[in-house]
Amino acid sequence: MQPSKCRSKVRTRQRGTGGGRARRLAAGVAIICLASSASLEAQTLRVEAATGPDGSVIAVPVELDVAGPDTIAGFSFGVCHDGAALALQNVDLGAALAPMNGGTGPEFLELSPVVGVGFTVGAIFSFNALHVLDPVTGHELFVANYLAQQPGPATVSICGGIGAPAVPIVVSTSGGQSLNPTLVDGTVTVTPGAGTFRRGDVNADNVIDEADFDQLRSWIFSSGGAGPLSAGPLGAGSGGAPQGCDLQPNESGDLNDNEVETIADLLFFREYLDCGVISIPGPSAA
Repeated sequence: MQPSKCRSKVRTRQRGTGGGRARRLAAGVAIICLASSASLEAQTLRVEAATGPDGSVIAVPVELDVAGPDTIAGFSFGVCHDGAALALQNVDLGAALAPMNGGTGPEFLELSPVVGVGFTVGAIFSFNALHVLDPVTGHELFVANYLAQQPGPATVSICGGIGAPAVPIVVSTSGGQSLNPTLVDGTVTVTPGAGTFRRGDVNADNVIDEADFDQLRSWIFSSGGAGPLSAGPLGAGSGGAPQGCDLQPNESGDLNDNEVETIADLLFFREYLDCGVISIPGPSAA
């Protein structure tokens, strides 16, 4: 699959890819960083803790505490996650940013996924200073949604230096100061998913990877291009049933959630593995 076909569900106000996007993000970061050389640790960027069952999509808020007397006009930073435990599905504007500019969000907003690592963001709320964040704690900037891939704790952190170009951690005041915020990591606690399946974990090894794609491909083509839903790992038939035809449905191989496993699921799966950020429909009770 060509890289240009990777359709990210991480929302962005800017169109285009490649060098154009890189130049826009670099320009936006440069505007944010155009400030006095003062470096203050007066604000706090924080990832909130969250909990959810294995195989579910867990919403993780990213917040900013603004300490007076400053008001905040923009920022740039990255958000990193444990790629073995979590897979980024999409990122939504938080309650503090979504209402800006008539509900369209910040006037400049560049949200870019970094496959397997996290995402970067650069934002300027409005070029005429119409929108700022006042000195209040708990400004919800974004809600990042992650597919939980294995039980246990996983860290989501504010990070710098990821992306192309590398995005710095900067919070800019409306008065033109560039601030170095205090950073607080968040812990996502993934609990065992009793009574659920993990869509995409075809071989039931608690990891969604190429091995699952290969097993799904083998099952689909050995069954003539389509097959009934199966319980447990695909190809583990029992009780005289054909391979993959257990009686209790488990939709691990039904990537597009249309109640049948076909070549369309392979195409969906390929795009997920290549792009890393398209959304797999959430699992449900077996």
